[in-house]
Amino acid sequence: MTEHPPTVRLSLFGPVTVRRDDVALPIGGDIPRAIVARLAVDAGVAVPADELVRDVWGDAPASILTSLRSHVSRLRGGPLADLLEGGRDGYRLTLEPTAIDARRIAAAADRAEGAPIDADLAAELADLERAWDGDPLADLTGFPFLETARARMRNDRLRAALALARVRLDRGENATASLGLTDIAAEHPLDDDVQTLLSTALARSGRTSDALAALDAAQREGGTLSPALADLRSRILRQEPEVLGTTAVSAETVQRTGVPIPLTPLVGRTPELEALTRARAAARLVTLVGAAGVGKTRLVVEHARAATSETDDEQWLADLTVVDRGDKVPSLLADLVGAHEADLDAIARRLSGRRVLLVLDNAEHVLDAVRSAVETLLARAVGLTIVVTSREQLGIRGERIVRIGPLDGSRLGEAVTIFEQRAQESSPGFEVNEATAELVREVCRTLDGIPLALNLAASRLDVLPLPALVRSLQRGTDLAAGSGRHGSLANAIGWSAALLEEHERDLMTQLALFVGPFTLDAVAGICESAAGDPVALTAGLVRKSLVAVTGDEGGERRYRLLDSIRAYFAQQPKTFPVEEWRARHAVWMAGFAVEKGGLLVTADARPAHIALDHARPDLQLALDTAVAMGSRPLALMLFAGQATHWFRRGLFGEGLGSAERAFAVPGEAPPPLEGRALLGRTMLAYQSGDAVSAFGYIREAARLGNESGDADLEAIALANDAYGLALLGDPTAAESLMERAVTLSEHSPAWVRGEVEMCHGQMQRGLGRPAQALRVLARARALAAEAGYRWAETSATYVTGKVLIDVGRGADAVAVLRPGVAGALASDDPTSALALLNALGGAAALLGKPEVGATLFGMVDAMGVRYEYNPVTTEGADAQSHRDRVRAALDAEAFEAAEQRGRGLGFSAALELAATL
Repeated sequence: MTEHPPTVRLSLFGPVTVRRDDVALPIGGDIPRAIVARLAVDAGVAVPADELVRDVWGDAPASILTSLRSHVSRLRGGPLADLLEGGRDGYRLTLEPTAIDARRIAAAADRAEGAPIDADLAAELADLERAWDGDPLADLTGFPFLETARARMRNDRLRAALALARVRLDRGENATASLGLTDIAAEHPLDDDVQTLLSTALARSGRTSDALAALDAAQREGGTLSPALADLRSRILRQEPEVLGTTAVSAETVQRTGVPIPLTPLVGRTPELEALTRARAAARLVTLVGAAGVGKTRLVVEHARAATSETDDEQWLADLTVVDRGDKVPSLLADLVGAHEADLDAIARRLSGRRVLLVLDNAEHVLDAVRSAVETLLARAVGLTIVVTSREQLGIRGERIVRIGPLDGSRLGEAVTIFEQRAQESSPGFEVNEATAELVREVCRTLDGIPLALNLAASRLDVLPLPALVRSLQRGTDLAAGSGRHGSLANAIGWSAALLEEHERDLMTQLALFVGPFTLDAVAGICESAAGDPVALTAGLVRKSLVAVTGDEGGERRYRLLDSIRAYFAQQPKTFPVEEWRARHAVWMAGFAVEKGGLLVTADARPAHIALDHARPDLQLALDTAVAMGSRPLALMLFAGQATHWFRRGLFGEGLGSAERAFAVPGEAPPPLEGRALLGRTMLAYQSGDAVSAFGYIREAARLGNESGDADLEAIALANDAYGLALLGDPTAAESLMERAVTLSEHSPAWVRGEVEMCHGQMQRGLGRPAQALRVLARARALAAEAGYRWAETSATYVTGKVLIDVGRGADAVAVLRPGVAGALASDDPTSALALLNALGGAAALLGKPEVGATLFGMVDAMGVRYEYNPVTTEGADAQSHRDRVRAALDAEAFEAAEQRGRGLGFSAALELAATL
């Protein structure tokens, strides 16, 4: 038997330790350990005796050499007999660098910086992580060489740790990466690379609140975040997939709608944030009460954006300033959450069954309607929590109140910080110092520490020196004339407005006519100014804090007027004809709807849906205007542009209601426009169960396409009609229409051909031809994918899965359907995801797993209530056959138990269950 030479290891992280075959060797006291450590730092290199003396003893008499030789002699005569050499050129530790933890860490860090990290190096870095636990040379103190040696070792550990963290993030090992970085970040609080990786790892682990807290701690430590870290903070708040490492809906992601993205960190307010968190933990209704401009909205947004999936599954924020009467509140909420009808029962169904946060912002002017809505929704929506912001409480049983006061008195320092932050934006280089501090405090006192008023005042430092600003405020703000805090804000707005040029005030009164957020393109297309470009003027108003930036979700930056500012300018005299502005608004919004609607059949569908969501209040205003003007073309453009959006979002009630209003406008419109509007009306009517009307609309659309020579319109209409005829048992007519549709679409864009072939595949299935159906559907999926037309691709996938189930190919059906669910969720198409999951339930029975099928049916039924989607109602015998197959394989008790389990699942859990098939 061959004997292996002993293995020697020397550790410098933690206590200095030498081990031979894992047995610790006795080195002696502090000085012998210091000598070994100093030699280990340069293992393999001779260290001259005088240098070793300086590094261990410092300035010492020559006689200390005798002491050095004595210590070395004892080490060589004892545990380090074969590891320590001495001669005229000095002393040398003969250990290989790979036997010393600090040297291995340094070498691995060097290799990680010089080339891509392969699997072997990644494994070595993970192994070394255990070695670098503990402080370098932890058991030594007072020796001159320690400071330099420790700094070098810590830097090597940092480089290696960052390399390992990057590997883990690339592999998706986010939680492990965050654990490894926590201690490193505490040691290096001002290192941008460390903070970037730690915050990214935390965010990707679903711990966005911890990620933001880490960045805020770094800001407190360093005074300000670097531009890169500030950008990272904003991107985490926006839940950007590139930062979170997500490409689809996951259990770790909070789904947010209407929750704006803060562009700057929140200053102070820690007690209020903590109070809000405690209140939410104790009650389902919380009201933030405070004066206008005090920061209620900013506070609740910060709270919402910091929440993770441990608290909320979904978050919705309704800005009530866009309604002027209480009876409009249900309609606003229905539009926001995607309820099919504008009544509280439908809204409650949409919000029920998951942990949902609904924020009702700026409720004071419709308090009675909000009170009624809150009582009803909380009584009927399981899992719902509501946070209201208002100048007064609702007075409902169970309501928790969090009062938000101004930043005055003992909190004046926070007001000063807000003023300084905003001042630095308008006047770069401004700072609060000995010369300016008292003047800034005077501004804050004059404005009662109200954040919005402070922002307005600070924005004027671009034209007013600080002393002049103070004098102007003191002359222009009569606190006695106002009513408490609200009077201070109203005076501040009036003071700021008085400093505007006439053309700026004129533009502000135009911007106050928008009922929702707007883009600069909308400003350019709708607003007019004799003084120049309205867009450039709007940018100037942003700098003056009169126009707020709400974020850039979906790739478009949007702007709005805060409630108090909009109310002020809405009451100002108009120097322009309001009706002409509304007419320009209707025309521009109609073009916008058509443009965005056209993108819904491309890879840009998601940002187009987001744009239409944000523009909904102004699109409704535009339709009101078109109807009032009696303009049928405008009304049909507004309907046709949004029809697919309503269909995909499940907003059938809103869509059908808009259809009735638009088509009721008398007059004529271009035939292609009439036809495309009819296509949209067909989708909404069919999905709502009105097949008779749907087929009437589609045939009229085909006629208009033929008369106007619009081949794409005629092809899509004929293909849909052919599919309907196949279902009605008229194969001859169906095949004739489909043949013409395919011929017409030969030179059409890929999305048109994809939709025609999808209908063709459905027709073939309806005629009992599975092989032909699968071939046609494969073409449909390929064409839709080429165009980026995700909905058509998903629909063709769904029908393919049903065909495979028809012929008993369960495993193949699962292989097609399961990725389709993830794709539908990634493209914000929950109803398609539910349809695919229902089909997967049918496939489960074919694979001998009927319990999985029944569980999926339970999930589909429970989640379908929220989206007003019932597969049996919509799909009829198709969907029922899947359920019959599963029910036949289980006794009634087992089916009911499995179905009940499914009712508690969300989409991510359902996907995980489907993965077991």
